[in-house]
Amino acid sequence: MHLDEPSTLTAFRSGRLLLPLGEKAPSRISPETLQTLFTASEGARAIFFDPSVYFAVDRRTELLGAHWVARPYGVAFRVAEAGWEPSPEEQQAAVLAWEGVNVTPDTPPSALRDGLDGSRYFARSLLQAAYVDLEQGRSDDAEWEFLVALGHPAANRTLAALGYARVLHERRNWRAAVETLEAWVRDDEEGAWVARRFEGATYALLGDRTRAVLSLQRALRDTPSSAAGDRAAIAREIRELSGRPAGARTPHPAGAG
Repeated sequence: MHLDEPSTLTAFRSGRLLLPLGEKAPSRISPETLQTLFTASEGARAIFFDPSVYFAVDRRTELLGAHWVARPYGVAFRVAEAGWEPSPEEQQAAVLAWEGVNVTPDTPPSALRDGLDGSRYFARSLLQAAYVDLEQGRSDDAEWEFLVALGHPAANRTLAALGYARVLHERRNWRAAVETLEAWVRDDEEGAWVARRFEGATYALLGDRTRAVLSLQRALRDTPSSAAGDRAAIAREIRELSGRPAGARTPHPAGAG
């Protein structure tokens, strides 16, 4: 919901005022006012906000304070009290929130979507939600979102493949992880060098030193010069693998979490 010039804060379904009668909502709702609305709504209705708010870290921190958290929920993020975990029914509802949504709308760029058109906005939202789900331990939800992103024409499929490979890696399915990366990663897309580094380290886990070195060399080629520390680390990994006996394994892929 975009409140450009809010004139009321009435809950339409119940008709209950969320501000004292006669008190007009400010033109820019303060974090304190929003937190009052969170408290009034907790247990009665769910509160959601746009992914762009979640990833504007300063604004998110200001809005949530110490008492509230945000969790991925379909096309949005759900606000809840710290420690809240979704029930099985809510988890299913979060997945179904994408059902019936046209995730490739031919809509023009909009300032409300950080200048993105509709298709690119939904593609970005899918990947953002998937990575947050992965970091918060909800690998099943992340898997579903990464797979949908892989089929989205406006998505960065390299980042989607990297995320899905991380899900497979957590399940120790290393062979499927490298096959996913080999099939989907494009060296000219954002994040390709990170994906190639992960691919190389996973090949090392499989004992395939030759492919590991080749993947790491591709990663080093595309790592930006500004990431001097990463470039040095990848070069060191290549040297270590080149001198390691055939079939030896490294303990863990870099960046595997």
